[in-house]
Amino acid sequence: SPNSALSRKTRYLSSTRPSSASPAATDQIRAVYDVLAELGIEQKDTLLILNKADAADEIDLARLEERYPGSVRISAQSGEGLDRLAIAVSDALSSDFIEADVETSVANGRLLAYLAKHGEVLSRTFTDERVTVHCRVPKKYLGRISEQDAQVRPRGETPAPPTVIELDSSAPATDDSQIGDVA
Repeated sequence: SPNSALSRKTRYLSSTRPSSASPAATDQIRAVYDVLAELGIEQKDTLLILNKADAADEIDLARLEERYPGSVRISAQSGEGLDRLAIAVSDALSSDFIEADVETSVANGRLLAYLAKHGEVLSRTFTDERVTVHCRVPKKYLGRISEQDAQVRPRGETPAPPTVIELDSSAPATDDSQIGDVA
């Protein structure tokens, strides 16, 4: 059944920790990306974590970083790179949000509660009988606001969030032929 196939793939992903301590590091990364593609998750939606950076050969690690721009080098043991990881994860998780100004009547308690429930209210500016709410809201919720109830002015858009993949970066990438296309 489709659900059992999905369950097997999910178990595979959660139990597979590609190790760059292995000469087959890029093959392991490719295998993980293949499973993600089967699940309908595109590579652009991933965040590659190069773990065990303290145990990795610097040249091999640099090759992996060159091949996978945006990857994050960390060492869970020493704590190296955890600050960069926190920033990358935060950016990834907030990327489906849109920052906007929503202007409505001060009497529109239902909409004000909706914004507070589904987003982050950054500020409120009151003018006469109107309020402008500066907020960060998931795009799917912002799109549900009726034009009759409010005026929505987006401040910008960002890309979809990535899926996080952890890689043991202590495996050497032995030559450039191993740093090939994932697809």
